Amino acid sequence: MAVIVGLVLGLLLAAMLGAFVGVQKRRGAIEGLFLGLIFGPLGVIVEVLLPTGEAAVGREPRRNIDDLGTIASIAERFRCVLDEVDPAWERLPYHRKRSLLKPHEKRVRQEYGLPPSTFADFAAEARRMILAPKPRGD
Repeated sequence: MAVIVGLVLGLLLAAMLGAFVGVQKRRGAIEGLFLGLIFGPLGVIVEVLLPTGEAAVGREPRRNIDDLGTIASIAERFRCVLDEVDPAWERLPYHRKRSLLKPHEKRVRQEYGLPPSTFADFAAEARRMILAPKPRGD
């Protein structure tokens, strides 16, 4: 009797964990729930190994307020660097602005102490904020 109760509780735990993983991977809680319920821990492992769901493709990541503040701060730091290098940087074409900024990005990353992948993500968003062409008000 105790073995059956333990097995049922284990499958329920695997089902809940599978549902959680399914939501995190944007594949749906129901899919993860059934994989965990039917196959137990193996189903959870399968859910983890499945690719991220289509809902995440092409979508901007949701940022928390701290990340947004860091991105804005990096954008401001990039503006300062560009002002130091070429005070007339805003009139330059995009590729020229980008080439002026490129040699200084490593130093800025070190100033913020962010891992390279996180900084690359934040820096791309910061560059988009300051280097994107401004719409003309004709």
